Amino acid sequence: MKLIRLLPILLVIGLSCLTGCQKEEIPFADNERTLFMYLPWSTNLTSYFYQNIDDMEDAISRRGLDKERVLVFLSTSSTEAELFEITVNNGTCTRQILKEYTRPAFTTEEGLTGILNDMKSFASAKTYSLIVGCHGMGWLPVAQSKARAATKPRYHWEYSHTPSIQRMDGYSPVIFYDFGDYVRTLCSDDAEQLAQFETLLEQVVPYKAHTEKYFTAARGPLPIERYSGITTSAPSTNSLASSYSQTSWYLATH
Repeated sequence: MKLIRLLPILLVIGLSCLTGCQKEEIPFADNERTLFMYLPWSTNLTSYFYQNIDDMEDAISRRGLDKERVLVFLSTSSTEAELFEITVNNGTCTRQILKEYTRPAFTTEEGLTGILNDMKSFASAKTYSLIVGCHGMGWLPVAQSKARAATKPRYHWEYSHTPSIQRMDGYSPVIFYDFGDYVRTLCSDDAEQLAQFETLLEQVVPYKAHTEKYFTAARGPLPIERYSGITTSAPSTNSLASSYSQTSWYLATH
């Protein structure tokens, strides 16, 4: 498995532009960090997204913003979306529209790249944090693009090890596992490769935190014992993840 090629993909999400109604950019020269809430269209999660935004504003109104900015991409319908900034003044939060979108391609590589580019152009910073709102299927691709030829794998996964990996969902069989825990198990006998992976992982996820447990609709609360900030479906035997190994990304990195 070409692990060292895997993580830089996460680091480099290209930047381009989306068409939309552009508003005047607000310069903040001393911005240290930008938090980006990415909330694309969902038929039954939108009300929760609005609640998440309200909760974020409540926290900001109490603690303020110190050399940081908060931008939100929110789909208000299946065909419309807006990018706005949450600002605070004397404990009162306001939302300033930065850009409006018509039919944004928020699930495609090009569309997501353009939205991230918009966020960066409005609120460039030294570091960025991302909150994504979606269902727990992790955007497993429906239509898979297959590579022309498979590469010879360097590592072989022993499925007997799967039960020991930190699960990150309530599905049966499990679909999502903690990525860091998976790689540490996979490369347990290759200290050099594992050290390179850990170094890259720290760059991709400079900060992470988690609750003691996470809640699932099917199994209730489940414990979090190991957490890297990224999940993977690589060791999953769930039929919903069966085409995972046929994607061009998987074939290029395994």
